[in-house]
Amino acid sequence: MKEKYLFIGAHPDDIEFGAGATIAKSTSLGIECHSLVFSDCHETLTNVSDSIDKIVSESLQALQILGIQRVDTNWKTFPLRRFNEKRQEILDILIEEYRDAGWSRVYIPNTLDVHQDHSVISQESIRAFKFTTLFGYELPWNNLEMEIDVFNSVDEEFLNCKIEALSRFTSQQNRFYAEECKIRSVLEFRGLQIGRKYAEGFQLIRQIEK
Repeated sequence: MKEKYLFIGAHPDDIEFGAGATIAKSTSLGIECHSLVFSDCHETLTNVSDSIDKIVSESLQALQILGIQRVDTNWKTFPLRRFNEKRQEILDILIEEYRDAGWSRVYIPNTLDVHQDHSVISQESIRAFKFTTLFGYELPWNNLEMEIDVFNSVDEEFLNCKIEALSRFTSQQNRFYAEECKIRSVLEFRGLQIGRKYAEGFQLIRQIEK
């Protein structure tokens, strides 16, 4: 059976930052990768000339660079920082995703992420996909502590692919963590931990052996 991975994010750029190199590596190996994102973050746009779908458009470009095609993306429009008010609606969507496809792995925000929206997505994803292998990706600026159990070694081409994908988020370039040197440093550090040049690290939330 062909491997199918689902990457879930609260906002555009979450999965690109948390698992971009892993997505690029996976799609290069012929693994079918899909994305599900719960907010378009239009509230963060400060330039009046920006269209309401600007960040979504940037993410679609980024995901395509990583190997996820438009047909395999799914976007929702939950209001930023108010996910807690919509827990049941979010859970219903996640349960539908679980029922509709046989996912080999699901990647979600890690359980120690302190961002309110990320935390809701992590908790409700665990409820929906409790019979699926679950990995929690890291966004280091949102973690006071971290549990990294799984390391995915990646070649420089996949690191560069991640950097190129994240460069498409022109609306987010003022974020301190979007600097190329910081993106690279995270993968270098995770690589150092396993004796490789680069790696992405994940929290193992649930592992189902078939």
